[in-house]
Amino acid sequence: MKIAVLTSRYPTEKEPYNHMFVHTRNREYVEKGVYVSVFVPSKNKYFYTFEGINVYRLPTFEIIKKLESFDITFIHLLHTYPIKEIDGSIIYNHIIKFEIPVLFFIHGIEVQKISKSYKDEVEITNPKSILRALYHDFYQIPKIKKIIKSLLNYSKCRFISVSKWMLKEVYDNLKINLSSKAVVIPNGIDTNLFVYDNHWNYRYKVLTLRPLILKGKYALDLAVLTMKHIKQDKVNLTIYGKGKDESKIKDFINKQELSRRVKIINKFLQHKEIPIIHKNFGLYYAVTRMDAQGVSMCEAMASGLPVISFNVCGIPEFVKHNKTGILIEPFNIQEAANWIENLTYDKNLYIRISENARKFIETIDIKNTTQKELDIAKSLM
Repeated sequence: MKIAVLTSRYPTEKEPYNHMFVHTRNREYVEKGVYVSVFVPSKNKYFYTFEGINVYRLPTFEIIKKLESFDITFIHLLHTYPIKEIDGSIIYNHIIKFEIPVLFFIHGIEVQKISKSYKDEVEITNPKSILRALYHDFYQIPKIKKIIKSLLNYSKCRFISVSKWMLKEVYDNLKINLSSKAVVIPNGIDTNLFVYDNHWNYRYKVLTLRPLILKGKYALDLAVLTMKHIKQDKVNLTIYGKGKDESKIKDFINKQELSRRVKIINKFLQHKEIPIIHKNFGLYYAVTRMDAQGVSMCEAMASGLPVISFNVCGIPEFVKHNKTGILIEPFNIQEAANWIENLTYDKNLYIRISENARKFIETIDIKNTTQKELDIAKSLM
């Protein structure tokens, strides 16, 4: 099988954050003997290899010429733009016109309105922030809505969503019901990389991996404030990540007088580094205002770290309260603090949740999820 993966961004050595979840899948496909090439719309031509995957940055009119030599296309966050060289709609129209089989992966922002789902991230005092929201909601969303409607009537297309909640988001934002052509397949977790261990001896050390953005969906303000409600001084929080708000977050931590108990590590972690970091922690605080799944949370669960998160969006599809993790009333930081302390006291609770979480994550091991994706692809060819 030959797969053309179409996406608006892809990891590079300098920018490893770029849609790493797409690359993780691609590596697994290649391990299964599938031929994979990635195409990224670009004004300028450029070829590179990232961890064994061939990546072609080409104008859209050159990309569409390449597609005829592939069996199927996989689409991840392929955006539309008013500039022809990078406009994804040209590729979508070509796929439909020439009846090329396609799997359309739904991740979130491509079907969500900023004014509805990301309104906390719009900065009223920042003109660029406002213009970005207007451009997305009034240009890109109508375009992708029209495209998805066309794909819905196209016999060689299936949609894949990482959670049931995300399918509901499609309906709430676009008023399109994809249930007849969609399959829920979570982002797979590499349970060979994330090896289970008992972290009880590190239970006072709490970890979270988030981009360094204080508010909005990443909710680091809530993570910091939770620590104010934890009475045990020996419980501390470490935040790993990179982002624009490092100094702002540090100021916020100092204002809350938590500099001794909350630490920021301004570093992007390579995927292979994350399980090494897990070894030095005992709990994972999956703080969030919005997540379709929470991949970092699921990876922590695989490693044996009991997770605490909020009952929002797609989280309850992965965290079953008191079984595979602790599910908190949305944004109730006092309740979150109480449960973090409970997990440091109650070893039986800690071990039970840790073991149950690992068993659950094994059901969404990346070898299983990617095989399901390939099976659907074969059915369309």
